[in-house]
Amino acid sequence: MARARSGGGSTGSIWGLVLFGAGFFISMILAIVFYTKVEAAEQAAEAAQSELNSVRNSADSNDPAYTALTAEGSGTAVRKLLNAVGERDTQIGVLQSDLGAQTNARNAAEAQLQTQTEATQKAQADLQQTVDAKDAQAKQLTAQVTALESTVSAISQENTNLKSLIDSSIEDVVDNYDAQINEWKKRTSDAQAEASASERTVIELRETIEVLRGKRPEDIPVTLADATVVAQIPDQNKIYLDIGRDANLRLGMAFQVYDAGDVVKIEDPQAEGKAVVEVININSNSAIARIVQRKPRAVVNDGDILVNVVYDPNRLYSFHVFGQFDLNYDGDLDENGNDKVRSLVTRFDGLISEELDYATDYLVLGIEPVLPDRPEDELDLIKMREFRTALENYQAYQDLISKARELGVPVLNQNRFLDLIGYFER
Repeated sequence: MARARSGGGSTGSIWGLVLFGAGFFISMILAIVFYTKVEAAEQAAEAAQSELNSVRNSADSNDPAYTALTAEGSGTAVRKLLNAVGERDTQIGVLQSDLGAQTNARNAAEAQLQTQTEATQKAQADLQQTVDAKDAQAKQLTAQVTALESTVSAISQENTNLKSLIDSSIEDVVDNYDAQINEWKKRTSDAQAEASASERTVIELRETIEVLRGKRPEDIPVTLADATVVAQIPDQNKIYLDIGRDANLRLGMAFQVYDAGDVVKIEDPQAEGKAVVEVININSNSAIARIVQRKPRAVVNDGDILVNVVYDPNRLYSFHVFGQFDLNYDGDLDENGNDKVRSLVTRFDGLISEELDYATDYLVLGIEPVLPDRPEDELDLIKMREFRTALENYQAYQDLISKARELGVPVLNQNRFLDLIGYFER
């Protein structure tokens, strides 16, 4: 029994030693593992510290995490570093999220840019197509312009040829016209010579008659012809005259037409013309006049003479105008009739004489005043003043007639004056 207990104690010791050895071995292994991990942690801490130093030196010296980390002891450095790393990871996550959003925005912008690029390319293609179309149209228009220029050139050449032909034709017509005018002038000259001879014969016979009647021939004033009709344009109611610009003829001048060979007595109211003509075209030695008035059944012929008592190509006549006139024959005296008659004289280069004297060529009188009756009531001052004014006008009118007779100045009343200047209502 005792031996058995002794043997059991040895076995427990052995197991105790084994257990102690196993525990020591395990403790050694754990210590080695621990020190290995500590060494790895220290190396990681040193690496983190190095990284922190690098970060501090580069850009993060003001980072609050870094400041907190370096402010405490090295015992908590690893934990703080891990916390800082965590915060860094968080920041990196945020930055990565922002980067992702920016990447998405960039991708969207790139997509939009791609869309705009495609639109631009399409617009450029459309523009190029339009430019090509415009170029084609421009070439077509250029061809049309070239064709038109060619046509215009041809028309211009044709116009030049026509102008040359017309000028040549006009020269021929003018030459023929001049030849006809010369022929008419010759015929007119011959007719005038015959008419002058006949006129002298008529004048001599009339002088003889007047002498037999007891009146001197020199007391009968006559006017000479100012122009002669050399040709007619019947369908246009126009005539050609043998005087022109060289004879001081002007547009608008009017003449009374008389038969060839007529002796036009200035003061004879019966010596009326048969037509009135107005000058409408003037050349150097010829003119064209239109017939503005014509007596019934009167005919204007070649060789007829034209008279205007004011007009003379060689001298200026002087006229004394007196009285009131009724130029429109309405029965009422014109308010400015005297001024109108004066203007008719000056229109044909006549002169106005304010006094009747030896230098006066003609006396033009208005409507003859009526000799007034003396008012029964001579105390009526208004009627007496009107009577004296009317009497003075009547007496002045008669005195001028007497003075003109004494001076040998022809007297023309309104009708005779208007007739001898070819007056007509314009």
